[in-house]
Amino acid sequence: MVAEKIISQIEAGLAPWQRPWNPGDSASVLPVNPVTGKRYRGINSLWLLASGYEDSRWMTYKQAQALGAQVRKGEKGTQIQYWKMTEDVPKADVNGEPVLDKDGRPEKTTVRLDRPRVFLASVFNAEQVEGLPERIFTQAAVQPAWEVLDRAEALIRASGARLVHKEQDTAFYRESDDTIYLPNLSQFETAGKYYATALHELGHWTGHESRLARDLNQPHGSEGYAREELRAEIASMMLGHELGVGHDPGQHAAYAGAWVEVLRRDSFEIFRAAADAEKIYSHVMTFDIKLQKQLDEDRAMDAIHLNEPTAEKSAVTVHFYKTARSQSASEQKEADELIAKAAVKGDWSQASQMGKKHLGFAFPSDWNGSTEVRGCVKESDSKVRSQLNPGETAEFYGLYLNRRDGSQRWVADFESAPEAFRLGTRLNRIYHIQQEVQAATRAVAPSVAEKLPVQKEKVLQM
Repeated sequence: MVAEKIISQIEAGLAPWQRPWNPGDSASVLPVNPVTGKRYRGINSLWLLASGYEDSRWMTYKQAQALGAQVRKGEKGTQIQYWKMTEDVPKADVNGEPVLDKDGRPEKTTVRLDRPRVFLASVFNAEQVEGLPERIFTQAAVQPAWEVLDRAEALIRASGARLVHKEQDTAFYRESDDTIYLPNLSQFETAGKYYATALHELGHWTGHESRLARDLNQPHGSEGYAREELRAEIASMMLGHELGVGHDPGQHAAYAGAWVEVLRRDSFEIFRAAADAEKIYSHVMTFDIKLQKQLDEDRAMDAIHLNEPTAEKSAVTVHFYKTARSQSASEQKEADELIAKAAVKGDWSQASQMGKKHLGFAFPSDWNGSTEVRGCVKESDSKVRSQLNPGETAEFYGLYLNRRDGSQRWVADFESAPEAFRLGTRLNRIYHIQQEVQAATRAVAPSVAEKLPVQKEKVLQM
């Protein structure tokens, strides 16, 4: 039944991954359980998307009641399935006797089932339920456009995937040299369409034998090629939702006929494709999780620095001076290049470690490349004020890095302004090296915060 409905939707151009949407559209939110806060995965997600409801919230009858709501009389539920792959069984010793814990209770161990068990459940869409609060869009749907794109850009960098941009009409991943080939950014109508395309190709990139090891050695137009495109397109739809870049399926409409043929011959292929798409999604999003963790750590450090006594700040400054004095000009240049190249790769953990080693501090992952020197006064042993009153004389000078969201990060204090400016100049040099390396590796390197040139987009055949 699932495959038949999906096939009919593919033929009509209405399968979940065939529908275009922009950030903020109702279609940009994947099915989610409002009680658990978790989204539905794999074939369940596709099946619920195929149901035709606009609201993304799905729940069981009892869950609706727990929210103080009620399924309307006569409404029919949509069946989903869960697979149980493992089971907890009593643990036994070499003699077959049960193993007991310190309290005398039988210990259990988890074993993988030879025959996985399937469990069915009926869920109802929020449009079938009365008494629910109005839907609130997720953060991804309301974030400023530049921030969403910046997140997608950071994820692609963090993946370590090699991207080559050229004046061409096609985008593709080539396994032989493990490289993604894309048209230049100026060939895309919007930044969202560029990142949607890049994420699709990143989906293919995960199939390399060193990653998820899918069979990518299939000739163009073959059944195997269509199967891989199906996985990448479902995955790019999911990634587009998570990162808020939108979804543009028009580039892959030509595969509809091949997808129908594949599913008619093997109805279980849609289940396998959905499962593989989840694996692609999880693999790619691990890079985003690492980046968000680093950003959280940066924010935590900011909170500490804002309340640090001046004496503790001075200790960092002294460390910096000791490090700088022990390095020659060529050694400083080499250290700056290492920090910049680590940042280009999105490896903020390594970049931070190098920053601490060569500079005495780590710079935030969302630094925009500019610095500011501020005159400061010490109000108490635990409070420093960096905003001077009219006519007030600075006791020392602090160097701050400007973040992309407009906030700042303190990095060091100095006895004089020229000393602070010298460090600022060195940090600016690191940022410029980073930009040069990025331009060399990606052919074009405009900031994602800038509006891309708007012109008619060329059709991409992938």
